[in-house]
Amino acid sequence: EHWQVETALRMGAVAVVVGGALNDPVKQTRALKPSLPPKGDIGAVDIGGTWLRFAEFTADGELKGEAIRTPNPPTREERIAWIRERIAEAGVVRVGVSTGGIVDPSTGEVWTAKEYLMKDHVGITFNEETLGVPTFAFGDGHATAWGHACRPEFAGRRVASLALGTGVGCGFVQNGKIWCGQRGEYPRINDLPALGGKSYEELLGGIHISAQPTDEAKADAVSALRGAMQALRDLYFPDEIVIGGAVGLSDWLAPHVAELGGVLSPFGREAGLYGAAALALYPSYRA
Repeated sequence: EHWQVETALRMGAVAVVVGGALNDPVKQTRALKPSLPPKGDIGAVDIGGTWLRFAEFTADGELKGEAIRTPNPPTREERIAWIRERIAEAGVVRVGVSTGGIVDPSTGEVWTAKEYLMKDHVGITFNEETLGVPTFAFGDGHATAWGHACRPEFAGRRVASLALGTGVGCGFVQNGKIWCGQRGEYPRINDLPALGGKSYEELLGGIHISAQPTDEAKADAVSALRGAMQALRDLYFPDEIVIGGAVGLSDWLAPHVAELGGVLSPFGREAGLYGAAALALYPSYRA
């Protein structure tokens, strides 16, 4: 790419030799080949702080039937066993995994997670060896953002997503790629300080606010959402900010999303599953 040529010259090179990128039409065509749909149905796994869910999708990205869910098991071995059972029952050919914590996309290992949200989760690995089929795993914020960015109305746009569920997840997609760190790190909007020194996760995460929040807690959450969205705009300049998750879609917070310049997830409460499905359907996703 042009920037690589410029970089080489700035590093001290007196010339740059370019091979197949200029003169190999087969290589050039292969680089532009779109992802092909799988030959069969795919599975989607969404692992949150409260529920572990599985759903089956067609190769066209359509949800088949209803999702299956269970309270998130206390150990990683039980999680893997439950997912393997669902994969075997459904007979899917691939699976995508959206999970709390940070996943190394090259290995599928969750290398860090908050213990109070995801017990015994650090070290769990989602790959073909552990699940028995080709597997594509990412943190829930990234997966949700990818699912949104693959929608027709968001395709080709700079899309940020905030998943406001038990915790707060965040992801960003630009130029058809998930933007992340070398090991799958995500934009840590959740840990930034907000009102009174509390973090955005403490003000917006379901684990910190009750199922029936007070008027004061609701007002603080609306203010926190405004601040979190502004932080995303200041850092990533998104074209769209899409809000999902049980808290984000609640009847008391959702009405404020549009007035703050955001968009409610078109997937509703199933955004994590659709994000996981998108990882499996369109796996060329990492910047």
